[in-house]
Amino acid sequence: MAALALFIFIGPRAAAQDDKVFRAVTPAAVEATLKDLKIEFKKATSKKGDEHYFDFQRETYRIRLTHFSPQELMLDCVFRGLPVEKVNQWNTVTKLARASWHKDSTGEFSILEYGLDISGGATAGTIKQFITRFEDELKKYDKFLGANLTQDVILAQVTNDALENIFKTQ
Repeated sequence: MAALALFIFIGPRAAAQDDKVFRAVTPAAVEATLKDLKIEFKKATSKKGDEHYFDFQRETYRIRLTHFSPQELMLDCVFRGLPVEKVNQWNTVTKLARASWHKDSTGEFSILEYGLDISGGATAGTIKQFITRFEDELKKYDKFLGANLTQDVILAQVTNDALENIFKTQ
C-alpha cells in the first residue's frame, strides 16, 4: 500500500507544471503552447495592440487562434460556398463549435469558431486540448459539408424499384 501511495504522490508532481491552474494567459504563453505542439505559425497584432493572432495550418485547414484578452481565446477557420441553411443545420447538431454565415464580394462563406474562456481556470493541458479538439471539429464540419452537397429527395410513394436503387447507391 505504501508503494501505491508513493506512486500517486510522485505522478502528479512530475506533471505539476502542465497541471498548474491559471486564470489568464499571455500571448507569449500561447506562443509557447503552439511551439510545444510543434505547430508553425505566423503571429500578428491588431493596430491597437490588444489582440494577437496566430495563423497556422493543420492538414488542409488554415486556422487562426485569436488572443482577445488574457481570459479569452478563439480558434476559427473559413469555409467557402455554403448556404445559410446548411450553417443553421450544423448549429443544431453540434455541441461545441459554432458556424456563422457571411457574404462578401467573393461570395458566401462560413466561419467555424470555437471559443475558450479561461477566467474560471485552465491548465496548459486545457489549451492543448482546445486546439486538438478544434481540429476534430474541423474534420466533422468538413465531412458534414461534403455529405450535404446533394439535395435529399422526398418520395411520396416508395416502389420496389425505388428501394432497389437506394440500396444500390449505398
